[in-house]
Amino acid sequence: MTAQLEDVKTRLELVQKIAPLLDREAEAGAAQGRITDAASEALIGTGILTMSSPAELGGDQAPYQDWLRVIEEVGHADASAAWGVQSLGGHAGAYPSLFPEAGATAIFSGPVPPRIAGMPAPRGRAEKVDGGVIYTGSLQFASGSSWATHFTAGGLLYENDELLMADNGLPRMISITVPREDVRLLGNWDVNGLEASASVDYEIGPLFVSDDFIVSVNPWATKVERGAPYYALSAEILGPMGHTPVVLGLAGRALEEIAALAPKRKRQDGPYPAVGEQPIFLHALVLLDAELNAARLTFYHHAKSLNDYADAGLCPATQDQVNRTKQIARWIHDVGIRCADFAYEWSGSAGLRKGHAIGRIFRNMHAINQHIIVDRSVLLDAAPTVMKDLTASAAKIAQS
Repeated sequence: MTAQLEDVKTRLELVQKIAPLLDREAEAGAAQGRITDAASEALIGTGILTMSSPAELGGDQAPYQDWLRVIEEVGHADASAAWGVQSLGGHAGAYPSLFPEAGATAIFSGPVPPRIAGMPAPRGRAEKVDGGVIYTGSLQFASGSSWATHFTAGGLLYENDELLMADNGLPRMISITVPREDVRLLGNWDVNGLEASASVDYEIGPLFVSDDFIVSVNPWATKVERGAPYYALSAEILGPMGHTPVVLGLAGRALEEIAALAPKRKRQDGPYPAVGEQPIFLHALVLLDAELNAARLTFYHHAKSLNDYADAGLCPATQDQVNRTKQIARWIHDVGIRCADFAYEWSGSAGLRKGHAIGRIFRNMHAINQHIIVDRSVLLDAAPTVMKDLTASAAKIAQS
């Protein structure tokens, strides 16, 4: 089971203490295309990068909802920093929970705990050999690459040049984890939004990788070897659940920033001397605040329900749980976009100018929204579950 640790609250408080530094460093990080040394060192010092890692390896093994709450808090200060945290810390929680004993022990035996960047999507090729695979791959989006100790990379699994198939009818997929020195970083991260996440392209191989540092992506593990049980839920759950708290942090910051700016933003036209006195502004702000609060409550209720389900030994997740996760994540991204757009529109020239938090929030929110795991088609994936649940409720009323 996950442990309700006393220091979970301390982790959150430590992040809150460094939030002003993260905010101050955000624009410098964006300008150089990677998080600043001051920001990364401060984040590492909080211990949050191993917050979801197995307790027996030195991690906190925090409940799912508490780990996600800390990601939100980082996102409130700087989305690029939070994007790195959810990637580096999420992989450092998941993979050591699933590795064989030798791999889990080895990756935590280095001079510092692991921070694992990379993409587990099957963009590479892994040929089975004795004791492991020969991996070759060119991948993208290694978020947190500038301060990672290790990289993960996904690939299709072959044996004797034949693609192996899983029982679910899809190709077998794996993800390897290798030290930083085995990776060739290729850059290609000149972007608008999440600039400091350093989500660069990279290459690995041809390289032998031991079975000790390989996890199966399809099929995903149905139980962890150690650590937090929620890492056996489903890869389709872990991705959107890791991204969404960054959106919540950004959205909250957007409304806070425009609420603080609006009374000071003077208008020369119309009957209201400041934006903060305009009824149309206040009406929209109140509704967005309510919508964001509802989104937060829904998200953390869902996170706790997933944590409790995993703690009860019920993994893997059901298809309905996967579908509801997709629905909730996509909806919250839409709420976040509405908050960011509202703040940017009402900020006038203030948000337009470089260095203002509202402009940075606007860029980062729309960059996050481009990720494929929240493509709008996921709502269609969720539709069968929604229809089933609604019609079942209707049937109960009809029978009563």
